[in-house]
Amino acid sequence: MTASKKAACFCKYLCFILLFSAQARAEWQNVGNVLKVSVAGTNRVVLETSSRAKVSVEFFDNDAVRVRVAPTGKFERDFSYAVDYSVGRKSPLINITQSAAQIILTNNTGTKVVIKKAPFSVQIFDESGAIVLRDDAKHPTVFDRATGEIQTTKLRRSEVETYYGFGEKAFAEM
Repeated sequence: MTASKKAACFCKYLCFILLFSAQARAEWQNVGNVLKVSVAGTNRVVLETSSRAKVSVEFFDNDAVRVRVAPTGKFERDFSYAVDYSVGRKSPLINITQSAAQIILTNNTGTKVVIKKAPFSVQIFDESGAIVLRDDAKHPTVFDRATGEIQTTKLRRSEVETYYGFGEKAFAEM
């Protein structure tokens, strides 16, 4: 095989790889910006986003915040194997305040969730105002509308803390 044929073969191979990777990446979509609060409940908000996905942010209990993303705009069944539903929850009442840049949910103990609108991100603060958890600005929440998969990166408060959950479904691959 001549050098020019090898180069042509290499170029075809490289183009195939680039085309394949571009198609694979094209399915992942950023959640985007929060357009409005479509539901404001006693312990949660549902947000409409520029990607047409919906996001629910809920005080699931006094000390548990649950964030759900519905890529198609319709939430899946509200069930998790990670939750013992026989144990009573204490869903707190929340105060919702909103500005042009953010939405703040505060429960009765002072725990606060700050939702930045553009781009969408979540920060959680404890009763003393110390940050517990926040989204990684370098890796925004993305989803694949076709499969329903969601990817997000959270930054914790310190290296010695461990969080469990961050996904209520078990997947064959992580």
